[in-house]
Amino acid sequence: MICAICGNQVIGICGTINIAYPSLDLRGGDGFYHFLQPDFNEGNEDDEDDEENIEYSFVPSYCCFCGYATDDITEELPRARELIKTAAYKKIILEEEDFFNESPKKNRKTLPQDAVACNAAAFLYEKEGLLGNAALQSLYAAWVCDDTKGKKWQAIRFRKQALSLIEKMRKQGNFLRNRQDVTELITVDLLRRSKQFDVAILTADKFLKTAATHGNPLLKNSLQFEKTLSSQKDGKDHSILEIISHWNSIPFSSFTIAGIQYRQKQGFVRKQRKMMLNRPVSLVAEPENEHDRNAIAIYWNDLHIGYVPRRRNREVGALLKAGYEDVLFATVTDINLDEYIDRQIVVTLSILGKNPPDPNYFFMTILA
Repeated sequence: MICAICGNQVIGICGTINIAYPSLDLRGGDGFYHFLQPDFNEGNEDDEDDEENIEYSFVPSYCCFCGYATDDITEELPRARELIKTAAYKKIILEEEDFFNESPKKNRKTLPQDAVACNAAAFLYEKEGLLGNAALQSLYAAWVCDDTKGKKWQAIRFRKQALSLIEKMRKQGNFLRNRQDVTELITVDLLRRSKQFDVAILTADKFLKTAATHGNPLLKNSLQFEKTLSSQKDGKDHSILEIISHWNSIPFSSFTIAGIQYRQKQGFVRKQRKMMLNRPVSLVAEPENEHDRNAIAIYWNDLHIGYVPRRRNREVGALLKAGYEDVLFATVTDINLDEYIDRQIVVTLSILGKNPPDPNYFFMTILA
């Protein structure tokens, strides 16, 4: 690729993913990247399976000639030429490890090139006002340090940097990828992994009371698990699998049934309320649906009553396609007649059995 700043041709660097299951900070697993990366299939009906062949990387492009670092160095950020000449930016670049110097003492405070690239990109994004991108790049820098021997304290440093950026976002009323629930989970994990255990407990308690956790039992369980780890002064990496393994029946997502007004007569929900509440419903994929090939129909007593909302059907469909229909259990858990008809019936999804599915699919649903 050609650097947009200096015009030199550089070879992109690539961070690797060697984690079997997503961590509590959402590192690793298909679910995390499904959330962070763009929809590569959007608007392209012929590339349904292309996403499986994509090799994801969390490290930005980095020009070793001029030090420019962003997600794509072939594109120039508005203030990039000015910013890379500043003393602050040059200081970041100079943190890179000197592989020709074998002195452990000199390299103790230096960073691997991948971490430098992430931190440089974070600096540019922050100055450009892209706080979400800057926070994520800071988190990525921490991941690189996690994987590098002797860089534990640098990892803590970058997590604190990410926390500072997220706090600035929250004050502006913004969240990572516009998701309050995910931002809250990452915030608590950043506090715990940076050894701010008491603050992590207080913050988890606060978030457990917010509306963002309502209707998402797995997110609640994740925050409770973060509290337990913090009370034990545990600042290590932990997997979502550790949460899932504690339940034989794990509720992990809730939504309201869509399209009822097109399927049933006025007053249907009111008449059937007592019969439907706490009763199971069936999920049936409709790949031939002319309006939405990802449509998931919902049946109650063999009666087609509506659909999984469009914003959720792709993730639920992934579970069905992966062969988990025998352990995926949908139940009507609430009916609110005061709401608009498409918001009256709440369905909660659970996984049954002692062998839960791949947690990657859980995160695809959490982040729907």
